[in-house]
Amino acid sequence: MNAGNDSINPGESTHLQLPVNGMVVTHKSFIALSTVILVLLVVLGPGYDQKKTKLVDAYGYEFAMQNFALGKWLLSDTDIEMRLADEEHMTPQRIMYVSPADGKWVFRKSPGYPLLSIPFQRLGWPRATNATLLVLASGALYFALRAWRGERFALLGFLVFLFTPMTLRAAYFSTMDTFAAGALPIIAVSFLLYYWSSAGERSGAWLVMGVAGLAAGWSVVVRIHSLPILVLLVLFVILKMQPYIGEDNGRSARAGLAFFMGLAIALAVLLIYNQAVFGRPLATGYAFDSPYQELFLWESNTLTELGGRQLWHVNASPQSFIATIIEHLAAWMVPLLRGWPLLPLAFAALVLAAVQRRLSAVHWLSLLWLAATYALYAGIVYFGITFELTIPYFRGEGFFAVDRYLFPASLPIALLTALFLARLRSELQMLVLIVFISVSLISYGHFVL
Repeated sequence: MNAGNDSINPGESTHLQLPVNGMVVTHKSFIALSTVILVLLVVLGPGYDQKKTKLVDAYGYEFAMQNFALGKWLLSDTDIEMRLADEEHMTPQRIMYVSPADGKWVFRKSPGYPLLSIPFQRLGWPRATNATLLVLASGALYFALRAWRGERFALLGFLVFLFTPMTLRAAYFSTMDTFAAGALPIIAVSFLLYYWSSAGERSGAWLVMGVAGLAAGWSVVVRIHSLPILVLLVLFVILKMQPYIGEDNGRSARAGLAFFMGLAIALAVLLIYNQAVFGRPLATGYAFDSPYQELFLWESNTLTELGGRQLWHVNASPQSFIATIIEHLAAWMVPLLRGWPLLPLAFAALVLAAVQRRLSAVHWLSLLWLAATYALYAGIVYFGITFELTIPYFRGEGFFAVDRYLFPASLPIALLTALFLARLRSELQMLVLIVFISVSLISYGHFVL
């Protein structure tokens, strides 16, 4: 292990030696092949049976995707009644529509994912929505990491993201917003990283930054709870580009403007949609009650105790706050490790960088990104929320029922894990990856089949 050096040697071989008749496969070929295999697993593999799943969101998003493909943003009482009568297992609790006015029903969740699915839904291939996002996110990540730190490091980050159990599971659930909520931030940061690594002086740099802004903004259109991550990303872009404004013949200024134009386009779609369905641009479906929603977590009574300890909002003290965080992390730790089995390596990368006083901008951004993702669902204001979110796992519904809320943290986890693996010898890297990928695929195949 090269403990004192995170960098990748540009002179390292860009080929992967496979012990089969001395065959040599380039990283590019291996990347393309693994991507095609995974896309086939997601798109052509067995579909999941909605009648067996206990996840309410899967039913709600499926209904919304069908309606959006037909151009129906608003539903009537009759539409809702027909949906309830349409399927034997469609219970009132699975209707994720709210009624902001008499006789008018609107999808409660953010509209970004149903909007993305429209062309694929009309083609009769809704599972291609996640498959397309998977190709875009993994491809963008690979090329960005290669431009940043070389082909070997790109391979590490790419494979860690692609074959993580949560990535496989999120891509599989094609009638939920989970995968899009994690893939769009990856696309955004990958394009930003590519711009800063190699495209800053090229004529098409403004387009790279425009796509980054559009993807970053659309992540909030998909899931409004990603807003803290978007704010963090915008601040990072401003701080990163500010020193160059006015010193490079306007290239940085134009690129920054393109980023914010892309961001504005995405957010404008959300505001126009809100105005059309709710009558005001800053409204959200979360502000309205639904007679069909059995439990709306953000409105429920919060817990006062967890693990026998009073929660911090009951006994406001530093000791109580720390104890609450520890108890809460303990409740989430098992599903987190099942969804991201290499998560300890990601935190080890942070610890090693801190001990060696080598914390870079990437380390800080990753750390703040993880905190921004966790803080919202940890319920800093009403802490009891995420114990309720953990209950499905305790009831045997699998780690996805909990980890789907944290899937936007996939990028920092993949980056930090790759930084740790890059410290290891090539043979050890390959051993870790082979075991990791094998276990993940076996687990995924068992789940699907």
